[in-house]
Amino acid sequence: MEHHYKYWRQMFNPRQLLCLSTLLKAIDEEPDQTLKEMLLSAFYSTLESNNVFCRYTISGGSKSQGIFSRHDFQPKLTFTENNPWGSSYGQSTFINNFQKVVKGKDYCKNPYDRRVVDGKYVFDERDEEITGNHSSPLLCQDSRHANADKVDFVITDPLYSGNVNYSELADFFYIWLRLSLSRTYPHFSPEISPKVEEIVENPARGKSLEDFGDGLTDVWNKCREMLNYDGLMAFTFHHSEGSTWEVLLESICSAGFVIEAIYPIHGEAESSLHLQDKQAISYNLIHICRKRDEQNGKKRPWAGVRQEIRRKARKEIRLIESGRYGAAQLSAADINIILIGKCLELYSKHYGNIVDYRDDIVPLSNALASIRLMVEMLVNTQNPLPSELENVDPVSYVYLTCLCDRKEIKSDEVHKATRGIIEPDVLLKAGVIRRGRAKRGRTCEVKLPDERLKDLEKIFGKKDKYAGGQAFLFPELEQEWFDNIRLVDTAHYLMALAITGENIAPWLRIFRPVIVPVRVALEYMMQRNPTFQEPIQKVVNLIEV
Repeated sequence: MEHHYKYWRQMFNPRQLLCLSTLLKAIDEEPDQTLKEMLLSAFYSTLESNNVFCRYTISGGSKSQGIFSRHDFQPKLTFTENNPWGSSYGQSTFINNFQKVVKGKDYCKNPYDRRVVDGKYVFDERDEEITGNHSSPLLCQDSRHANADKVDFVITDPLYSGNVNYSELADFFYIWLRLSLSRTYPHFSPEISPKVEEIVENPARGKSLEDFGDGLTDVWNKCREMLNYDGLMAFTFHHSEGSTWEVLLESICSAGFVIEAIYPIHGEAESSLHLQDKQAISYNLIHICRKRDEQNGKKRPWAGVRQEIRRKARKEIRLIESGRYGAAQLSAADINIILIGKCLELYSKHYGNIVDYRDDIVPLSNALASIRLMVEMLVNTQNPLPSELENVDPVSYVYLTCLCDRKEIKSDEVHKATRGIIEPDVLLKAGVIRRGRAKRGRTCEVKLPDERLKDLEKIFGKKDKYAGGQAFLFPELEQEWFDNIRLVDTAHYLMALAITGENIAPWLRIFRPVIVPVRVALEYMMQRNPTFQEPIQKVVNLIEV
């Protein structure tokens, strides 16, 4: 609507409308329904490459690209026009598309598999033919209401949350096909494709991320019901937003599945909508899931599982560096998604039984945030933190690597710094930054330690309550300390006390269990920001004493 397209016909010029409508009319006159549908299969492919949303590209052989070379409706200032009928030249003509249909039907009649010789695929007349009766039922229905006998495999491909609204894109083809198919199939009676039941995140249609998760859970429950005990379910998924991964994995685990294995596979074409951002993900993750064994209910401490995950991630990094996924260097986003996928294999095996130091179940949201941060720290070579800070919390990590040497930062830089680790609003709630007063809020100001003193006093309270042998502020394990109280809050509190001339010696005794990472963090901040020299040096000198 923003581009002033109100009718589907506006996506075609008059010559294209004449050619395509003439072709569709002739197809509709075919009396044999099977042949008619074969012709329509070629027709809808021809639609994709004969409209005013096509563009010319020099990559891949200098050709015209169809409307969905990206997964969206993107108007073109200049477009390319094909010959839709068929000639010596042209891309995706009707004749070429029908030849593909015939080739596909020929394969259905006489299927064969590729031979492998010396590790390479060989295509010749000696390809092995697949024989026997392999007919299978083909159903067109909502996955949540599918009815079938017990099966050994379920292979599916869920929507990528709000990345692509497929039912809206499908209307481009649907409004043509229904002209011929509505008399035969009730599914094609509505003027546009149905959207109410679509499992997707789309605020414009009132569908939230929570709705997306609920819909997925319903599908997984149906898959589990249909699967044999030792059956497998496989699907592909990728996404850059941590909240979407959380919803997907929560729905998988809560439906009674465990992720048996995750296999990365290159999934997106270079011109895809998902790859317009250099940090976008080009790898899909194939998830292989199995029914969870309900008898396996042994509790596992999160600290131990986290160490296992870290070891698994380091092993996978070595495999990536050895060329496991090809000679070309992977992007940082792809490395992250591959590592997170491998780490989640381990987490899912103990889902519902992982507990923290209080013996409380560790929710997936907390675990996923910790895993994302762990992976980020392992692959970050530009601003690596000292090894003593490997258990740092997400807010402190972003502060130390990106904020501690700044007074102000642009809002889009905050998004880049937190991407895949935490949401930017978490930094605001934590009190380490505030909205900038200038430039209409497009910047954020980084708070100084003494500016945070009053808020930090509310966190730490009075030192008197820790006297007399009472319990320390922190729990037993260092890894859990900074899940409870952030490292940056501890360091800032000591600095603020030093700046205001307060006695910090009693607090150093209270912080003794975490004094090593606190000291390393302070020294790291002093190197990054010389203005912190005086208060940090005062704290460090007292630590040495």
